Amino acid sequence: MLVPSLGFALFERTLDGTLRLAAPAPAWLADWPGATDPLALDGSPFLENFLIDAEEFWTAGKDAAAPLSSGPWIEGDRLQLEARALVLEGGRSALLIERLGKEFEARTAMLQIARENVIALQRLDSEMRKKEVLLHCVIDDISGALGNVITSLRLLELERTGANVSYLLSLAMTAARKQEELIAGIAAGFSADLEQFYGRQGEARGSSAIADVLDEAMASVAEAYKEKGIELVPPASVPMDIRVRGDHLLLARMFGALLVNAYQLAPPGSKVTVEVASRTDEGREIEVAVIDGAPPTDTDGRTPFDGLDPFGGATGAIELSFCRVTAENVGGEVGHEVVGDRGGNRFWVRIPEVTA
Repeated sequence: MLVPSLGFALFERTLDGTLRLAAPAPAWLADWPGATDPLALDGSPFLENFLIDAEEFWTAGKDAAAPLSSGPWIEGDRLQLEARALVLEGGRSALLIERLGKEFEARTAMLQIARENVIALQRLDSEMRKKEVLLHCVIDDISGALGNVITSLRLLELERTGANVSYLLSLAMTAARKQEELIAGIAAGFSADLEQFYGRQGEARGSSAIADVLDEAMASVAEAYKEKGIELVPPASVPMDIRVRGDHLLLARMFGALLVNAYQLAPPGSKVTVEVASRTDEGREIEVAVIDGAPPTDTDGRTPFDGLDPFGGATGAIELSFCRVTAENVGGEVGHEVVGDRGGNRFWVRIPEVTA
């Protein structure tokens, strides 16, 4: 018959539920101890489990549009098999088992290559995101310091100084201007590369469900909060259908960074609360706030997001820099305010809501 010559073993399901050979057995079946007639299942947990789904498939009878595949599995040490449940003419239930051999090896090799490519792309994407944030943080920090230098030089120029001092000030101002041009050129060059990879700043790079993003962010810090004895209070309710502009991974990291900042500020035994609200002041946007019970951050009239030095060792500087850059890149904004009678910090992020 054609079936055994192609390397298939065909079993037909009888009225008592057993599986008996319906065609001559192929040669490889002798290498499978469980391949008796009727087919013994106690020696093959995989096939026994697959037959649970096959029973449902056979119950559907002629309504079953296509064979049900088990997917590849290895029986014993060297048999690579794949089973298919199918319905024959007359409504008869049958099980077709194929020995894969080289086809199995080719398929697994292809899957392995695909997995490696996915992992490589994920690593590349992660590195690009890290470099994007680091680039913005470094440029902001250098630009702020350079602005202070230029302002100081301008003030010195207004003073009455000798010819030598004026000459030196002129050289310093020229060098500072060149530094400004260099920073602008670096930013422009990297922006072009990043735009090709991600899209323009403020552009809707996809959308994310805010509930899923917050769940992931809170889960990432849950253990740390528990160890320090800080209670993390989630938002009362966040509708699953609310979506905001931005990539899920970046947004989860951003809110996670806010929670890390709150963790660093909040004393043991305190409480950190996450709030979610919808705003319509300037279009529809979602505001997510993280409120801690820590002493208010001393900012001298500025917010903790102003003049950040990610490498200065200040608590939360890197986390807050990341939040600001990420929020601005999706057209959002960040802010801080002191709340509560006994003080406390409320760090908030507003992101445009994506409507259907």
